[in-house]
Amino acid sequence: MSKITQLLGKVHYVFTNEIIRIHITIMRIYGRSSVYLMRDRIEEIVKTYVEAEGDIYKKAAILLREFIAGKPRPFIDGHKRTAWVTTVRFLSKNGYFFRNYQKLKDKEYVENEIVNGFLVPIQRKEIRKIGEIKDWLISKFERV
Repeated sequence: MSKITQLLGKVHYVFTNEIIRIHITIMRIYGRSSVYLMRDRIEEIVKTYVEAEGDIYKKAAILLREFIAGKPRPFIDGHKRTAWVTTVRFLSKNGYFFRNYQKLKDKEYVENEIVNGFLVPIQRKEIRKIGEIKDWLISKFERV
């Protein structure tokens, strides 16, 4: 946890309604007119990461894995994109930002490094352990 978070004792979470807004926005960006989601499953994921012991990175790793690889998936489509944006939002609300944010403008970098190099392996359960996901997040995000 950051020094500020430790001092304040407060973690800023992304809750169900915000996650649903993120998902709907993503689906609109990608031209999907209808959105299917399981609100109860989203609430279950939120409860899991909020109640999890550990630092911000561990909570973020749980959030990311549950949306991508947890069953049942709360969305019919867009679960990796929603998981990524939600995790980035959670980290940023707590003062953690992508180390090299300029690379996020590079579609090839995002596709190869983040999507195919990290999110897809989580989906395929090639990356299963929370510790592996946490370590990756630590390598990409820093407290600012």
